[in-house]
Amino acid sequence: MADILEKLEAKRPGYDQERDWHRFLLDAYTGSGGFSGSVTSTPAGFWGAAAEIYSTAVLPLDEVSRETDRLTYLDRFPREDIEKFKRRMRGAHYPNYIAPLTDLKLSFLMRKPMMVDGRPGPLDTWREDTDGRGTTWDEMKADVALRAALVGWCPVVIDMPPAPTNPDGSPLLLTRAIADDLGLRPTAIPLFPGNLVDYQTDDNGSFMWAKVRTDHMEQPDPFGERNTLQRYTIWWPNQFEQWEVSHDGKGGKVVLQTRAATRHDFGEVPIAILRHKPSPDDSVKGIPMHGQESIESRALFNRQSELDEHMRGQVFAVLVLAAEENEERGEVQIGTDNGLYLDPNANNQHYFLAPPGSVADAYEKRLDVTVNEIYRQARVEFVRPTSSRQATSGIARKFEFAQTDRLLADFAGQIARFEEHLDQLVGRALGVGEDALRAITITPPASFDIEDLATDLELAVQAIDNLSVGPTAERLLRGRIVEQLLPNLNDADQATIEAELVELEQQQKNQAQINAALAAALQSGDTGDDDEEPEPPIAQPDGAV
Repeated sequence: MADILEKLEAKRPGYDQERDWHRFLLDAYTGSGGFSGSVTSTPAGFWGAAAEIYSTAVLPLDEVSRETDRLTYLDRFPREDIEKFKRRMRGAHYPNYIAPLTDLKLSFLMRKPMMVDGRPGPLDTWREDTDGRGTTWDEMKADVALRAALVGWCPVVIDMPPAPTNPDGSPLLLTRAIADDLGLRPTAIPLFPGNLVDYQTDDNGSFMWAKVRTDHMEQPDPFGERNTLQRYTIWWPNQFEQWEVSHDGKGGKVVLQTRAATRHDFGEVPIAILRHKPSPDDSVKGIPMHGQESIESRALFNRQSELDEHMRGQVFAVLVLAAEENEERGEVQIGTDNGLYLDPNANNQHYFLAPPGSVADAYEKRLDVTVNEIYRQARVEFVRPTSSRQATSGIARKFEFAQTDRLLADFAGQIARFEEHLDQLVGRALGVGEDALRAITITPPASFDIEDLATDLELAVQAIDNLSVGPTAERLLRGRIVEQLLPNLNDADQATIEAELVELEQQQKNQAQINAALAAALQSGDTGDDDEEPEPPIAQPDGAV
Protein backbone atom coordinates (compact mmCIF):
# COMPACT_ATOMS: atom_id res chain seq x y z
CA MET A 1 0.00 0.00 0.00
CA ALA A 2 2.79 2.42 0.89
CA ASP A 3 4.54 1.58 -2.37
CA ILE A 4 1.51 2.37 -4.55
CA LEU A 5 0.85 5.60 -2.59
CA GLU A 6 4.42 6.74 -3.21
CA LYS A 7 4.08 6.04 -6.92
CA LEU A 8 0.74 7.82 -7.16
CA GLU A 9 2.09 10.94 -5.45
CA ALA A 10 5.28 11.03 -7.55
CA LYS A 11 5.50 14.21 -9.64
CA ARG A 12 7.22 15.13 -12.88
CA PRO A 13 10.56 17.00 -12.71
CA GLY A 14 10.12 20.70 -12.00
CA TYR A 15 6.50 20.26 -10.92
CA ASP A 16 6.81 22.15 -7.61
CA GLN A 17 8.62 25.13 -9.16
CA GLU A 18 6.06 25.36 -11.96
CA ARG A 19 3.18 25.11 -9.46
CA ASP A 20 4.59 28.00 -7.43
CA TRP A 21 5.12 30.09 -10.56
CA HIS A 22 1.58 29.46 -11.72
CA ARG A 23 0.19 30.33 -8.29
CA PHE A 24 1.98 33.67 -8.56
CA LEU A 25 0.58 34.31 -12.06
CA LEU A 26 -2.95 33.45 -10.95
CA ASP A 27 -2.64 35.74 -7.93
CA ALA A 28 -1.40 38.56 -10.20
CA TYR A 29 -4.58 38.22 -12.28
CA THR A 30 -7.07 37.81 -9.42
CA GLY A 31 -5.34 40.19 -6.98
CA SER A 32 -5.62 37.54 -4.27
CA GLY A 33 -3.13 35.46 -2.31
CA GLY A 34 0.12 37.32 -1.75
CA PHE A 35 -1.25 40.49 -3.40
CA SER A 36 -4.16 40.93 -0.97
CA GLY A 37 -4.22 43.25 2.03
CA SER A 38 -6.52 43.14 5.03
CA VAL A 39 -9.44 42.22 2.78
CA THR A 40 -8.59 38.81 1.37
CA SER A 41 -10.38 36.63 -1.14
CA THR A 42 -9.90 33.04 -2.13
CA PRO A 43 -9.79 32.07 -5.81
CA ALA A 44 -10.63 28.45 -4.97
CA GLY A 45 -13.69 28.62 -7.20
CA PHE A 46 -11.51 29.86 -10.04
CA TRP A 47 -8.99 27.05 -9.54
CA GLY A 48 -11.71 24.41 -9.39
CA ALA A 49 -10.28 20.89 -9.12
CA ALA A 50 -6.78 22.35 -8.64
CA ALA A 51 -7.70 24.44 -5.57
CA GLU A 52 -6.01 22.11 -3.08
CA ILE A 53 -2.94 21.80 -5.30
CA TYR A 54 -2.34 25.55 -5.65
CA SER A 55 -3.47 26.60 -2.16
CA THR A 56 -0.21 25.35 -0.61
CA ALA A 57 2.05 26.72 -3.34
CA VAL A 58 4.87 29.11 -2.34
CA LEU A 59 4.14 28.93 1.42
CA PRO A 60 6.66 26.21 2.31
CA LEU A 61 9.37 28.04 0.34
CA ASP A 62 8.86 31.60 1.60
CA GLU A 63 10.52 32.55 4.90
CA VAL A 64 8.55 35.77 5.41
CA SER A 65 5.28 33.93 4.74
CA ARG A 66 6.14 31.37 7.40
CA GLU A 67 7.00 34.08 9.92
CA THR A 68 3.81 36.03 9.28
CA ASP A 69 1.71 32.88 8.80
CA ARG A 70 0.48 34.32 5.52
CA LEU A 71 1.59 34.44 1.92
CA THR A 72 2.74 37.86 0.73
CA TYR A 73 4.66 39.25 -2.24
CA LEU A 74 5.81 42.29 -0.24
CA ASP A 75 9.53 42.62 0.49
CA ARG A 76 10.41 43.32 4.09
CA PHE A 77 12.49 46.42 4.86
CA PRO A 78 15.94 45.88 6.41
CA ARG A 79 15.54 45.86 10.19
CA GLU A 80 11.74 46.14 9.86
CA ASP A 81 10.23 44.40 12.88
CA ILE A 82 7.61 41.75 12.19
CA GLU A 83 4.70 43.64 13.78
CA LYS A 84 5.31 46.72 11.68
CA PHE A 85 5.63 44.53 8.58
CA LYS A 86 2.30 42.86 9.38
CA ARG A 87 0.71 46.29 9.70
CA ARG A 88 2.09 47.23 6.29
CA MET A 89 0.77 43.96 4.86
CA ARG A 90 -2.73 44.69 6.12
CA GLY A 91 -2.74 48.11 4.46
CA ALA A 92 -1.22 46.94 1.18
CA HIS A 93 -3.06 47.84 -2.02
CA TYR A 94 -2.49 46.04 -5.33
CA PRO A 95 -3.05 48.12 -8.50
CA ASN A 96 -4.17 45.29 -10.79
CA TYR A 97 -3.16 45.91 -14.41
CA ILE A 98 -2.84 42.22 -15.34
CA ALA A 99 -6.58 41.47 -15.32
CA PRO A 100 -7.70 44.34 -17.61
CA LEU A 101 -4.77 43.78 -19.99
CA THR A 102 -5.55 40.06 -20.25
CA ASP A 103 -9.28 40.62 -20.62
CA LEU A 104 -8.68 43.30 -23.27
CA LYS A 105 -6.60 40.99 -25.47
CA LEU A 106 -8.94 38.05 -25.05
CA SER A 107 -11.94 40.19 -25.96
CA PHE A 108 -10.22 41.09 -29.25
CA LEU A 109 -9.27 37.45 -29.75
CA MET A 110 -12.78 36.07 -29.23
CA ARG A 111 -14.41 38.76 -31.32
CA LYS A 112 -13.48 37.13 -34.62
CA PRO A 113 -14.77 33.59 -35.16
CA MET A 114 -12.83 30.70 -36.65
CA MET A 115 -13.74 29.65 -40.18
CA VAL A 116 -14.63 25.93 -40.07
CA ASP A 117 -15.20 23.63 -43.04
CA GLY A 118 -16.27 20.00 -43.02
CA ARG A 119 -17.23 19.61 -39.36
CA PRO A 120 -19.81 16.76 -39.09
CA GLY A 121 -23.19 17.41 -37.52
CA PRO A 122 -22.63 15.27 -34.39
CA LEU A 123 -19.68 17.49 -33.44
CA ASP A 124 -21.75 20.65 -33.87
CA THR A 125 -24.45 19.10 -31.67
CA TRP A 126 -21.89 18.14 -29.03
CA ARG A 127 -20.64 21.74 -28.88
CA GLU A 128 -24.05 22.85 -27.69
CA ASP A 129 -23.41 20.96 -24.41
CA THR A 130 -19.75 20.12 -23.82
CA ASP A 131 -19.83 19.03 -20.19
CA GLY A 132 -23.28 17.52 -19.69
CA ARG A 133 -24.38 20.63 -17.78
CA GLY A 134 -25.37 22.84 -20.71
CA THR A 135 -22.05 24.64 -21.17
CA THR A 136 -21.59 25.55 -24.82
CA TRP A 137 -18.21 25.27 -26.48
CA ASP A 138 -17.96 29.06 -26.92
CA GLU A 139 -18.39 29.45 -23.16
CA MET A 140 -15.89 26.73 -22.37
CA LYS A 141 -13.39 27.98 -24.95
CA ALA A 142 -13.34 31.40 -23.28
CA ASP A 143 -12.46 29.72 -19.96
CA VAL A 144 -9.80 27.50 -21.54
CA ALA A 145 -8.25 30.45 -23.41
CA LEU A 146 -8.11 32.49 -20.19
CA ARG A 147 -6.32 29.68 -18.34
CA ALA A 148 -3.83 29.24 -21.19
CA ALA A 149 -3.21 32.98 -21.31
CA LEU A 150 -2.62 33.18 -17.56
CA VAL A 151 -0.28 30.23 -16.99
CA GLY A 152 0.81 29.38 -20.53
CA TRP A 153 -1.08 26.14 -21.17
CA CYS A 154 -4.35 24.45 -20.28
CA PRO A 155 -4.98 20.68 -20.50
CA VAL A 156 -8.51 19.54 -21.35
CA VAL A 157 -9.46 15.91 -20.65
CA ILE A 158 -12.13 14.27 -22.79
CA ASP A 159 -13.89 11.70 -20.63
CA MET A 160 -16.76 9.26 -21.08
CA PRO A 161 -19.16 8.25 -18.29
CA PRO A 162 -18.87 4.59 -17.25
CA ALA A 163 -20.94 2.20 -19.35
CA PRO A 164 -23.49 0.00 -17.56
CA THR A 165 -22.60 -3.63 -16.90
CA ASN A 166 -24.35 -6.93 -17.35
CA PRO A 167 -25.60 -8.89 -14.31
CA ASP A 168 -22.38 -10.90 -14.33
CA GLY A 169 -20.31 -7.70 -14.13
CA SER A 170 -19.10 -7.74 -17.72
CA PRO A 171 -19.35 -4.49 -19.71
CA LEU A 172 -22.53 -4.04 -21.74
CA LEU A 173 -21.95 -3.99 -25.50
CA LEU A 174 -23.39 -0.71 -26.70
CA THR A 175 -24.48 0.48 -30.10
CA ARG A 176 -24.34 4.21 -30.85
CA ALA A 177 -28.13 4.44 -30.58
CA ILE A 178 -28.16 2.75 -27.15
CA ALA A 179 -25.32 4.97 -25.94
CA ASP A 180 -27.25 8.06 -27.05
CA ASP A 181 -30.42 6.83 -25.33
CA LEU A 182 -28.46 6.28 -22.09
CA GLY A 183 -26.88 9.72 -22.34
CA LEU A 184 -23.38 8.30 -22.66
CA ARG A 185 -21.54 11.09 -24.45
CA PRO A 186 -18.05 12.57 -24.13
CA THR A 187 -17.51 15.47 -21.78
CA ALA A 188 -14.73 18.06 -21.77
CA ILE A 189 -13.04 18.81 -18.44
CA PRO A 190 -10.75 21.89 -18.40
CA LEU A 191 -7.91 21.56 -15.91
CA PHE A 192 -4.83 23.47 -14.79
CA PRO A 193 -1.25 22.29 -15.35
CA GLY A 194 -1.11 21.44 -11.65
CA ASN A 195 -3.63 18.65 -12.29
CA LEU A 196 -1.30 16.99 -14.81
CA VAL A 197 1.16 15.71 -12.20
CA ASP A 198 3.20 13.40 -14.45
CA TYR A 199 3.43 12.26 -18.06
CA GLN A 200 5.69 10.85 -20.73
CA THR A 201 5.75 11.86 -24.41
CA ASP A 202 7.22 10.22 -27.49
CA ASP A 203 9.46 11.83 -30.12
CA ASN A 204 6.41 13.40 -31.80
CA GLY A 205 5.25 15.07 -28.59
CA SER A 206 2.26 12.73 -28.15
CA PHE A 207 1.45 11.35 -24.71
CA MET A 208 2.59 7.81 -24.05
CA TRP A 209 0.79 8.01 -20.69
CA ALA A 210 -0.42 10.75 -18.35
CA LYS A 211 -1.35 10.91 -14.67
CA VAL A 212 -4.10 13.37 -13.71
CA ARG A 213 -4.98 14.36 -10.14
CA THR A 214 -8.23 16.06 -9.16
CA ASP A 215 -9.26 16.99 -5.61
CA HIS A 216 -12.74 16.57 -4.18
CA MET A 217 -14.42 17.35 -0.86
CA GLU A 218 -16.79 14.77 0.62
CA GLN A 219 -19.15 15.15 3.58
CA PRO A 220 -22.05 12.69 3.32
CA ASP A 221 -23.24 13.56 6.83
CA PRO A 222 -23.87 17.30 7.56
CA PHE A 223 -22.74 16.63 11.15
CA GLY A 224 -19.79 14.49 10.11
CA GLU A 225 -16.22 15.35 9.20
CA ARG A 226 -15.30 16.76 5.81
CA ASN A 227 -12.96 14.47 3.93
CA THR A 228 -10.45 15.50 1.26
CA LEU A 229 -10.18 13.02 -1.55
CA GLN A 230 -7.46 12.92 -4.22
CA ARG A 231 -8.45 11.05 -7.37
CA TYR A 232 -5.65 9.88 -9.67
CA THR A 233 -6.49 8.80 -13.22
CA ILE A 234 -3.72 7.20 -15.26
CA TRP A 235 -4.37 7.32 -19.01
CA TRP A 236 -2.82 5.21 -21.77
CA PRO A 237 -3.65 5.34 -25.50
CA ASN A 238 -6.11 2.44 -25.18
CA GLN A 239 -7.07 2.20 -21.48
CA PHE A 240 -7.12 3.96 -18.12
CA GLU A 241 -7.29 3.14 -14.42
CA GLN A 242 -8.37 5.18 -11.43
CA TRP A 243 -7.22 5.38 -7.80
CA GLU A 244 -8.47 7.37 -4.82
CA VAL A 245 -6.49 8.54 -1.81
CA SER A 246 -8.42 9.61 1.28
CA HIS A 247 -7.60 10.29 4.93
CA ASP A 248 -8.44 7.76 7.61
CA GLY A 249 -9.12 10.44 10.28
CA LYS A 250 -5.88 9.67 12.16
CA GLY A 251 -3.42 11.41 9.87
CA GLY A 252 -2.93 8.37 7.65
CA LYS A 253 -4.03 7.79 4.08
CA VAL A 254 -6.15 5.09 2.52
CA VAL A 255 -5.57 4.06 -1.09
CA LEU A 256 -8.42 2.50 -3.02
CA GLN A 257 -8.48 1.46 -6.64
CA THR A 258 -11.94 2.49 -7.85
CA ARG A 259 -11.58 1.40 -11.47
CA ALA A 260 -9.19 -1.23 -12.76
CA ALA A 261 -7.71 -1.08 -16.25
CA THR A 262 -10.61 -0.12 -18.53
CA ARG A 263 -10.45 0.21 -22.29
CA HIS A 264 -11.44 3.34 -24.19
CA ASP A 265 -11.89 4.14 -27.89
CA PHE A 266 -10.03 7.44 -28.23
CA GLY A 267 -6.99 5.82 -29.85
CA GLU A 268 -4.65 8.08 -27.84
CA VAL A 269 -4.41 9.66 -24.41
CA PRO A 270 -7.56 11.87 -24.50
CA ILE A 271 -5.92 15.11 -23.39
CA ALA A 272 -5.92 18.15 -25.69
CA ILE A 273 -3.71 21.07 -24.68
CA LEU A 274 -4.15 24.72 -25.58
CA ARG A 275 -0.90 26.68 -25.38
CA HIS A 276 -0.71 30.45 -25.43
CA LYS A 277 2.76 30.14 -26.94
CA PRO A 278 4.62 26.82 -27.25
CA SER A 279 7.53 26.30 -24.92
CA PRO A 280 10.80 25.92 -26.85
CA ASP A 281 12.05 23.06 -24.66
CA ASP A 282 8.85 21.11 -23.91
CA SER A 283 6.20 19.88 -26.36
CA VAL A 284 3.49 19.97 -23.66
CA LYS A 285 4.01 23.26 -21.83
CA GLY A 286 3.43 26.84 -22.91
CA ILE A 287 4.53 30.38 -22.10
CA PRO A 288 2.08 32.74 -20.31
CA MET A 289 0.78 35.92 -21.88
CA HIS A 290 1.88 38.26 -19.08
CA GLY A 291 4.68 36.54 -17.18
CA GLN A 292 7.16 39.42 -17.15
CA GLU A 293 4.35 41.91 -16.69
CA SER A 294 3.29 40.03 -13.54
CA ILE A 295 6.82 40.31 -12.17
CA GLU A 296 6.74 44.03 -12.92
CA SER A 297 3.37 44.22 -11.14
CA ARG A 298 5.00 42.73 -8.06
CA ALA A 299 7.56 45.57 -8.16
CA LEU A 300 4.70 48.04 -8.51
CA PHE A 301 2.95 46.41 -5.53
CA ASN A 302 6.07 46.91 -3.40
CA ARG A 303 6.75 50.49 -4.54
CA GLN A 304 3.13 51.40 -3.84
CA SER A 305 3.36 49.95 -0.33
CA GLU A 306 6.63 51.80 0.32
CA LEU A 307 5.12 55.08 -0.86
CA ASP A 308 2.08 54.56 1.37
CA GLU A 309 4.37 53.91 4.34
CA HIS A 310 6.38 57.02 3.54
CA MET A 311 3.25 59.17 3.21
CA ARG A 312 2.05 57.82 6.51
CA GLY A 313 5.22 59.27 8.05
CA GLN A 314 4.59 62.59 6.33
CA VAL A 315 1.00 62.93 7.46
CA PHE A 316 1.72 61.81 11.03
CA ALA A 317 4.98 63.64 11.59
CA VAL A 318 7.28 63.00 14.55
CA LEU A 319 7.00 65.53 17.39
CA VAL A 320 10.42 66.73 18.59
CA LEU A 321 10.33 67.95 22.22
CA ALA A 322 12.89 70.32 23.68
CA ALA A 323 13.06 68.61 27.06
CA GLU A 324 15.31 66.32 29.02
CA GLU A 325 14.54 62.66 28.75
CA ASN A 326 12.81 61.50 31.91
CA GLU A 327 11.85 57.89 32.30
CA GLU A 328 9.39 58.80 35.06
CA ARG A 329 7.51 61.39 32.96
CA GLY A 330 5.43 58.77 31.20
CA GLU A 331 3.40 61.19 29.09
CA VAL A 332 5.50 60.71 25.94
CA GLN A 333 6.70 57.37 24.56
CA ILE A 334 9.94 57.70 22.66
CA GLY A 335 10.05 56.13 19.21
CA THR A 336 9.98 56.95 15.51
CA ASP A 337 6.18 56.57 15.43
CA ASN A 338 5.37 59.26 17.99
CA GLY A 339 8.09 61.50 19.45
CA LEU A 340 11.77 62.30 20.01
CA TYR A 341 13.53 64.25 22.74
CA LEU A 342 15.79 67.21 21.91
CA ASP A 343 18.45 68.65 24.16
CA PRO A 344 16.72 71.58 25.94
CA ASN A 345 19.95 73.63 25.62
CA ALA A 346 19.77 73.45 21.81
CA ASN A 347 18.63 76.47 19.83
CA ASN A 348 15.65 74.65 18.30
CA GLN A 349 12.29 74.67 20.02
CA HIS A 350 9.47 72.14 19.76
CA TYR A 351 8.76 71.23 16.14
CA PHE A 352 7.37 68.46 13.96
CA LEU A 353 9.86 66.42 11.97
CA ALA A 354 8.59 65.22 8.57
CA PRO A 355 10.45 63.61 5.66
CA PRO A 356 11.03 65.85 2.64
CA GLY A 357 8.45 65.89 -0.13
CA SER A 358 11.11 65.06 -2.72
CA VAL A 359 11.04 61.43 -1.58
CA ALA A 360 7.34 61.11 -2.40
CA ASP A 361 7.94 62.84 -5.74
CA ALA A 362 10.65 60.30 -6.58
CA TYR A 363 8.31 57.44 -5.69
CA GLU A 364 5.51 58.90 -7.82
CA LYS A 365 7.83 59.11 -10.81
CA ARG A 366 9.02 55.56 -10.23
CA LEU A 367 5.44 54.30 -10.03
CA ASP A 368 4.60 56.04 -13.30
CA VAL A 369 7.64 54.51 -15.00
CA THR A 370 6.69 51.05 -13.70
CA VAL A 371 3.13 51.33 -14.97
CA ASN A 372 4.39 52.44 -18.39
CA GLU A 373 6.78 49.50 -18.42
CA ILE A 374 3.90 47.09 -17.74
CA TYR A 375 2.02 48.49 -20.72
CA ARG A 376 5.13 48.43 -22.89
CA GLN A 377 5.83 44.78 -22.09
CA ALA A 378 2.18 43.92 -22.72
CA ARG A 379 2.45 45.54 -26.19
CA VAL A 380 -0.50 47.83 -25.63
CA GLU A 381 1.33 51.17 -25.49
CA PHE A 382 -1.16 52.56 -27.99
CA VAL A 383 -3.75 53.03 -25.24
CA ARG A 384 -1.51 55.31 -23.18
CA PRO A 385 -0.06 58.78 -23.73
CA THR A 386 3.66 59.31 -24.13
CA SER A 387 5.89 60.48 -21.27
CA SER A 388 5.29 64.06 -22.44
CA ARG A 389 1.54 63.48 -22.06
CA GLN A 390 1.07 63.94 -25.81
CA ALA A 391 -0.90 61.49 -27.90
CA THR A 392 1.19 59.13 -29.99
CA SER A 393 1.34 59.69 -33.75
CA GLY A 394 -0.68 57.61 -36.18
CA ILE A 395 2.41 55.83 -37.52
CA ALA A 396 3.62 55.01 -34.00
CA ARG A 397 0.19 53.67 -33.05
CA LYS A 398 0.11 51.41 -36.11
CA PHE A 399 3.57 50.06 -35.33
CA GLU A 400 2.69 49.44 -31.70
CA PHE A 401 -0.60 47.76 -32.52
CA ALA A 402 1.04 45.58 -35.18
CA GLN A 403 3.01 43.82 -32.44
CA THR A 404 -0.10 43.08 -30.41
CA ASP A 405 -1.94 42.05 -33.55
CA ARG A 406 0.77 39.51 -34.40
CA LEU A 407 0.67 38.05 -30.88
CA LEU A 408 -3.11 37.68 -31.02
CA ALA A 409 -2.91 36.04 -34.45
CA ASP A 410 -0.32 33.55 -33.14
CA PHE A 411 -2.58 32.70 -30.19
CA ALA A 412 -5.52 32.29 -32.56
CA GLY A 413 -3.43 29.80 -34.55
CA GLN A 414 -2.79 27.80 -31.36
CA ILE A 415 -6.54 27.78 -30.62
CA ALA A 416 -7.27 26.48 -34.13
CA ARG A 417 -4.79 23.60 -33.71
CA PHE A 418 -6.23 22.86 -30.27
CA GLU A 419 -9.80 22.74 -31.64
CA GLU A 420 -8.75 20.41 -34.46
CA HIS A 421 -7.26 18.01 -31.88
CA LEU A 422 -10.41 18.32 -29.76
CA ASP A 423 -12.57 17.45 -32.78
CA GLN A 424 -10.46 14.34 -33.37
CA LEU A 425 -10.92 13.10 -29.79
CA VAL A 426 -14.62 13.90 -29.47
CA GLY A 427 -15.36 12.66 -32.99
CA ARG A 428 -13.92 9.22 -32.26
CA ALA A 429 -16.01 8.98 -29.09
CA LEU A 430 -19.11 9.89 -31.12
CA GLY A 431 -18.34 7.30 -33.78
CA VAL A 432 -17.39 9.75 -36.55
CA GLY A 433 -15.25 8.13 -39.24
CA GLU A 434 -11.56 8.94 -39.59
CA ASP A 435 -12.00 10.21 -43.15
CA ALA A 436 -14.63 12.70 -41.99
CA LEU A 437 -12.41 13.83 -39.11
CA ARG A 438 -9.43 14.36 -41.40
CA ALA A 439 -11.60 16.52 -43.69
CA ILE A 440 -12.20 19.10 -40.94
CA THR A 441 -10.29 22.36 -41.48
CA ILE A 442 -10.21 25.28 -39.04
CA THR A 443 -8.80 28.61 -40.24
CA PRO A 444 -8.00 31.23 -37.58
CA PRO A 445 -8.32 34.97 -38.21
CA ALA A 446 -5.12 36.32 -39.74
CA SER A 447 -5.43 39.83 -38.33
CA PHE A 448 -7.00 41.64 -35.40
CA ASP A 449 -6.18 45.18 -36.51
CA ILE A 450 -9.25 46.74 -34.97
CA GLU A 451 -7.99 50.30 -35.55
CA ASP A 452 -7.55 49.84 -39.30
CA LEU A 453 -10.86 47.99 -39.52
CA ALA A 454 -12.69 50.79 -37.71
CA THR A 455 -11.08 53.41 -39.95
CA ASP A 456 -11.93 51.54 -43.16
CA LEU A 457 -15.52 50.97 -42.09
CA GLU A 458 -15.96 54.60 -41.10
CA LEU A 459 -14.68 55.83 -44.47
CA ALA A 460 -16.82 53.34 -46.38
CA VAL A 461 -20.00 54.26 -44.51
CA GLN A 462 -19.31 57.96 -44.97
CA ALA A 463 -18.79 57.43 -48.70
CA ILE A 464 -22.08 55.57 -49.04
CA ASP A 465 -24.09 57.99 -46.89
CA ASN A 466 -22.58 61.37 -47.76
CA LEU A 467 -21.00 61.18 -51.21
CA SER A 468 -22.81 61.08 -54.53
CA VAL A 469 -21.45 57.73 -55.68
CA GLY A 470 -23.14 55.56 -58.25
CA PRO A 471 -24.41 52.00 -57.83
CA THR A 472 -21.15 50.49 -59.11
CA ALA A 473 -19.01 52.39 -56.61
CA GLU A 474 -21.49 51.55 -53.86
CA ARG A 475 -21.26 47.84 -54.74
CA LEU A 476 -17.47 47.96 -54.52
CA LEU A 477 -17.62 49.78 -51.19
CA ARG A 478 -20.07 47.25 -49.78
CA GLY A 479 -17.82 44.46 -51.00
CA ARG A 480 -14.92 46.10 -49.18
CA ILE A 481 -16.92 46.17 -45.94
CA VAL A 482 -17.84 42.49 -46.28
CA GLU A 483 -14.19 41.61 -46.98
CA GLN A 484 -13.07 43.41 -43.82
CA LEU A 485 -15.74 41.92 -41.58
CA LEU A 486 -15.51 38.38 -43.01
CA PRO A 487 -11.90 37.89 -44.14
CA ASN A 488 -12.01 34.07 -44.20
CA LEU A 489 -15.06 33.40 -46.38
CA ASN A 490 -15.01 30.21 -48.42
CA ASP A 491 -15.39 30.36 -52.20
CA ALA A 492 -19.08 29.41 -52.24
CA ASP A 493 -20.11 32.10 -49.74
CA GLN A 494 -17.91 34.68 -51.46
CA ALA A 495 -19.57 33.95 -54.82
CA THR A 496 -23.05 34.16 -53.29
CA ILE A 497 -22.32 37.54 -51.67
CA GLU A 498 -20.86 38.94 -54.90
CA ALA A 499 -23.93 37.81 -56.85
CA GLU A 500 -26.23 39.46 -54.30
CA LEU A 501 -24.27 42.72 -54.51
CA VAL A 502 -24.45 42.66 -58.33
CA GLU A 503 -28.20 42.08 -58.14
CA LEU A 504 -28.57 44.96 -55.69
CA GLU A 505 -26.49 47.16 -58.03
CA GLN A 506 -28.78 46.34 -60.96
CA GLN A 507 -31.88 47.09 -58.89
CA GLN A 508 -30.45 50.47 -57.95
CA LYS A 509 -29.64 51.25 -61.61
CA ASN A 510 -33.17 50.29 -62.66
CA GLN A 511 -34.66 52.43 -59.93
CA ALA A 512 -32.43 55.34 -60.89
CA GLN A 513 -33.64 55.10 -64.52
CA ILE A 514 -37.29 55.05 -63.40
CA ASN A 515 -36.76 58.08 -61.16
CA ALA A 516 -34.97 59.99 -63.93
CA ALA A 517 -37.73 59.29 -66.44
CA LEU A 518 -40.40 60.35 -63.96
CA ALA A 519 -38.57 63.57 -63.14
CA ALA A 520 -38.23 64.44 -66.84
CA ALA A 521 -41.90 63.77 -67.46
CA LEU A 522 -42.96 65.93 -64.56
CA GLN A 523 -40.67 68.74 -65.70
CA SER A 524 -41.70 68.88 -69.41
CA GLY A 525 -45.15 67.37 -69.54
CA ASP A 526 -48.51 69.16 -69.36
CA THR A 527 -50.56 67.96 -66.43
CA GLY A 528 -53.80 69.52 -67.76
CA ASP A 529 -54.46 71.37 -64.50
CA ASP A 530 -52.11 74.08 -63.32
CA ASP A 531 -53.54 73.88 -59.81
CA GLU A 532 -53.20 70.09 -59.53
CA GLU A 533 -50.38 68.86 -57.36
CA PRO A 534 -47.93 66.54 -59.17
CA GLU A 535 -47.74 62.89 -58.22
CA PRO A 536 -45.05 62.18 -55.59
CA PRO A 537 -41.93 60.38 -56.85
CA ILE A 538 -41.74 56.64 -56.50
CA ALA A 539 -40.31 55.69 -53.13
CA GLN A 540 -36.77 54.42 -53.38
CA PRO A 541 -35.75 51.13 -51.75
CA ASP A 542 -33.50 51.20 -48.69
CA GLY A 543 -29.91 51.91 -49.59
CA ALA A 544 -30.63 53.47 -53.02
CA VAL A 545 -28.82 56.67 -53.87
